[in-house]
Amino acid sequence: MALLISLYSVSYALFTYLNGWYANANANILFNSILPPLFYLVGKYWGDTYGRNLYFLLSLAILILSIKPIIYVLIDIANTGQIINLSRSMELSNGRVSSSATNIGIQISLVVSGIGLLIFQPLNKIEKSYKCLLILLSMLGLLCVVHLINRTGVVVAIISLITCLIINIYKHGKNIIKPIAISAVLLVLVLIMLDFPIIEDILLAYNGREIDGYEASNVGGRTELWNMGLKNLFKYPFGQTEFVRHSYSHNYWLDTAATAGLFPFFLLLIITVRHITATLFVIKRSSNNMLLAMFITTNVGFVLTCFVEPVMEGSSLYVFLLFLFVGITQGYTKCVIK
Repeated sequence: MALLISLYSVSYALFTYLNGWYANANANILFNSILPPLFYLVGKYWGDTYGRNLYFLLSLAILILSIKPIIYVLIDIANTGQIINLSRSMELSNGRVSSSATNIGIQISLVVSGIGLLIFQPLNKIEKSYKCLLILLSMLGLLCVVHLINRTGVVVAIISLITCLIINIYKHGKNIIKPIAISAVLLVLVLIMLDFPIIEDILLAYNGREIDGYEASNVGGRTELWNMGLKNLFKYPFGQTEFVRHSYSHNYWLDTAATAGLFPFFLLLIITVRHITATLFVIKRSSNNMLLAMFITTNVGFVLTCFVEPVMEGSSLYVFLLFLFVGITQGYTKCVIK
């Protein structure tokens, strides 16, 4: 796996440079070549060495990624007095306009997916404290999602809850009353909240994005971008130059092919399949309830976000943390076997 990731990162950096994307930032050649395998190896060491103590390390990585956008959103709400930001941008203290809602959505995706932890029952006080912390962060993440009318975050939260419910039933078939009861309570709360005026405003804001031509049926226009990305796979086998490429595919794998060509694209696919295989192994074999939940929600956040957003272009740190998580998963498989 380390070799595959090294081949991917070096080929990605090389072809991206040759296609003219690093003209004003040649240091990216070094960063994008070294950091993915380095983060992977650190993650594998963590997963193999710390085992059940991964709560802290996973929580820290999630917090580092999300804390800045959460603070920005809280400050913007305090300054404007508005829960919903129809402009979907924020002015920072230095007068600059913050990064786009898409970029912020990428950075908070992991805390938003943490809402799925509601379904899982902590086994001791330590697990309970981490669950409370991550649920609080997920609520703040959902506030950011609503504030910026971000639809990807809503989907991530829903899929996380559904996935956690299904796996909880699979793992604890005889004790499914509690997760089902929690899900029922959440559903009732949602139905009750639909009558609140602020909820009506939120629904109208999201409906406004539909009217603007970004319908949910075509995933906000992404299906057209994915179709174009697929057509360009073999049209530009070595990637597109800055003069040819005019848009993102909003998909990590297709955007990799667009920038750097087929070789890193196929390597990334192989890495993805191996990671999913390792994740399924952990889900099947792990008996640590809370840590299992964190693996599930983190995977949901990473995979869904990478599927619908240009993550490398939007937040390279997000990609590096993805490889850190891939390493943690690979390393933790050894703990599961033990």
